[in-house]
Amino acid sequence: MLEAYYTILDFFYETDWVQLLFWTKLVSGFLSITFLMGIVYLVLKINILGQAALLVSEAVHTSTIPKRRLVKKWDGIKKKFELGDDANLRISVIEADKLFDELLMRMGYQGKTMGERLEKVTPGQFPRIQEIWDVHKIRNNIVHDTDYQLTREEAETVIKTYEAVLEDLEVI
Repeated sequence: MLEAYYTILDFFYETDWVQLLFWTKLVSGFLSITFLMGIVYLVLKINILGQAALLVSEAVHTSTIPKRRLVKKWDGIKKKFELGDDANLRISVIEADKLFDELLMRMGYQGKTMGERLEKVTPGQFPRIQEIWDVHKIRNNIVHDTDYQLTREEAETVIKTYEAVLEDLEVI
């Protein structure tokens, strides 16, 4: 037992504390620099996504569509949807698609059709781009296929998708 006591004391008396402290500082400094570089990298990555969102937001807010007018149009679209008959469901889907297309044009997306404008949109600009494509296809079916039977569920999907996108863009 006494030998173990002397062994512990020997460790404290015989250890070169200056050299141990030097290596501890060196390893700590290296780890600190590595973690700092990781933090800077992540901040830059996040900022790139933030800049894309900021550009879209700025484009929407500098749009020539007054927000009040857009909200009024959207409320009219929702009222037609809530009527629930086939004709009003079709009109609400077409008008919601048209409203979003006008917004794309005012944001500066070029193209002859909404499809061409949507092709220029990246997922970084609109996270719901695939959902937008899906509901735009429903609109195309309504307009181009006279036998197309629009269900209430499809119309609801279209309205909810466009509403979520417009909320994401902070225009309604």
